[in-house]
Amino acid sequence: MPSTCAAGTPTRSAPIPTVTGVPAQTSSQPFGVALKTPATLTGCRRGELCGLRWGDVDLPGRMIRVTGAVSDVPYAAGGPHRRATKTKRKRPVDLDELAASILAAQQMRVEARCGALGIDVADDAYVWSQDADHATFWRPARVTDAFATARHAAGLDGVRLKDLRAWA
Repeated sequence: MPSTCAAGTPTRSAPIPTVTGVPAQTSSQPFGVALKTPATLTGCRRGELCGLRWGDVDLPGRMIRVTGAVSDVPYAAGGPHRRATKTKRKRPVDLDELAASILAAQQMRVEARCGALGIDVADDAYVWSQDADHATFWRPARVTDAFATARHAAGLDGVRLKDLRAWA
């Protein structure tokens, strides 16, 4: 089922944020790769994955629960915000072995990063965040920008991130 998000937004650089010198992603895990692969494997929309919280992730059961999404559309001048999913429904999504291993690796990176800073990871922390405590979400537009960069490098300029949902 295709997403209705607009495509063709201009590409901007997506820097790897750091907090007190601790990178959010390692050099072997470029910005957005850990997010784009589950998008491809689960069929989730980019905003749903940006809105994913650790409390929604069940790694032993290899499942996530989609309970909301992040919208880049300004909300009453408050900017990007977390909202209900496009369909207004919460749903479970099974994870295959690769998607579960990517989320497990992300969890280890987050725990190591937060541990190095003396910060506990809360259940309501976002899976992908540029904040040390993961209290805020990545914006979906940044995921699209990172995908556009990777797509261009691979010579796949006609492929959109939302096109990958059909293959899940």
